[in-house]
Amino acid sequence: MLVDLTPEQFGTLEGAGALPEWISRDRDGFSVRGDDSLERETYLHVGEDRVVVATDMPTVVDEVRRSLDAVAVAPEGVSHMLGTGFTPLPLTVYANVLRIGAGDVARVSFPSGTAACAVDEDYPWLRAKSRQDQKPSTERLYELIVTSLQRRLDKCGRNGVLMLSSGKDSVTLAIALADLGYDIPCVTYRAEEANTEHEYAAAFCRRLGLRHRTIEMPTDPGRVRSHLLSFFEKAVAPSADHAMIPFIVTIAETGIESGGIIDGGGNDGYMGYLPSSRRRKKRTFRIRGRWAQEMVARATPIDSRVNYLARSRSGAAWPGRNLRHHEMRPLFADAIDPAERWRREDRKLRGWADIDRAQANMLRQIEGSRTPDKVRLVAQTREMEAVLPYCDQELADYCFNLPVDQRYNESTRTDKILLRQLLKERIDYDAESVGESFFAFAGASFFTANADLVRDEIHSCSLWEPEVRAVVDGWLEALPRRPFLFHALLNLFVVSGWHNHSPYLSDRQP
Repeated sequence: MLVDLTPEQFGTLEGAGALPEWISRDRDGFSVRGDDSLERETYLHVGEDRVVVATDMPTVVDEVRRSLDAVAVAPEGVSHMLGTGFTPLPLTVYANVLRIGAGDVARVSFPSGTAACAVDEDYPWLRAKSRQDQKPSTERLYELIVTSLQRRLDKCGRNGVLMLSSGKDSVTLAIALADLGYDIPCVTYRAEEANTEHEYAAAFCRRLGLRHRTIEMPTDPGRVRSHLLSFFEKAVAPSADHAMIPFIVTIAETGIESGGIIDGGGNDGYMGYLPSSRRRKKRTFRIRGRWAQEMVARATPIDSRVNYLARSRSGAAWPGRNLRHHEMRPLFADAIDPAERWRREDRKLRGWADIDRAQANMLRQIEGSRTPDKVRLVAQTREMEAVLPYCDQELADYCFNLPVDQRYNESTRTDKILLRQLLKERIDYDAESVGESFFAFAGASFFTANADLVRDEIHSCSLWEPEVRAVVDGWLEALPRRPFLFHALLNLFVVSGWHNHSPYLSDRQP
């Protein structure tokens, strides 16, 4: 959907056509609301003489390029990709393009005839906002999941592929696929020999009568290069999600080129997200005080465990040993300090309960942008549909308004209680034993095996200073001894590949 209006049109709404219900007039202009369920993406460009609202990034970027002849990279957005692993809402990697997230409202006004915008941020899934009045019912929960999956698959011809881990979310979708009778294959990525997730997934599929395939990273660097460059040559934005490279390769290896890419992401915020014991320890033992954090950050290697401890409380929520500001600046001349954003978040969330802080961060950032984005970006580059059944308002409302003890148990650190019960009833799913197996990306091994591709992309990217060559070559050489360097390499690599190849940053039409 695209809404493209001048200030004059908003004055009378003549020529505007029918506005969707999430765009409303007010006294000084209009407001654009984000989607709490994450089903709808909402992008906004506010120019001097026009306002563009779109529900996908390619549309809004194309409109900006048409009006300005070119689109500019946002230094703050790129800095966050390097230092956090994603671009936090409402930022994007494009200058003058905002993303309106769950709970957010963008208020556009027209002082002196030119457009101005301010974004009010909110957190829709806080515990205090739950009515807790929904009757716990595994039948009702399953009905909502099946209905959401069916509605989305019917739009793409009941064709595609399910990204199946052995986790609760995607296994439930596999059960729903089997009950619907849709002949859609399931694929599981296997990264390491010790990982047994694919064995659980294959066993579930045999039991359900579904087709299953295990995909491993190709050993031929040329094949990997082909898959990744094909993605970069069409992608509207980069993603440094740790599952992104395996996701790209897995879908490419299936050979499936139509229908939907089904994924189980998008429900942690409303089903009941609990921070892991590891993340709670990071926040508990982190170093307090801005100056102490900066001193420790400068004195420790990028891949040190102390990297986590020298972050703000909100900053410690994000995974990965990413670049710090003093490490960015020699490589990226326009770098800003991402830590400033998370210090502001700390001040805003001061005094909040830990569970509310965790859910606010998770839904707004990881669930609100990073996790679904890898599905949407891969689908966009393959002209397929991103099928995210858990991003559904009716399902979200039902789960969020369950009694708390049906969502999570803080004392046992157990989440998604009702979903666990559903799986136990349907297939005798053992969340304790199956939960010990989880997705893993052997990042150090990948970057070592594909070092030539990594060098080519990062060395040739015009965003970076010449010093990047020596730094990246040193990291690649050190990877066998210091495997956590792959986090920083991943961030640099995906931004470089996007910037080098994406048609959205050139005069070519995608």
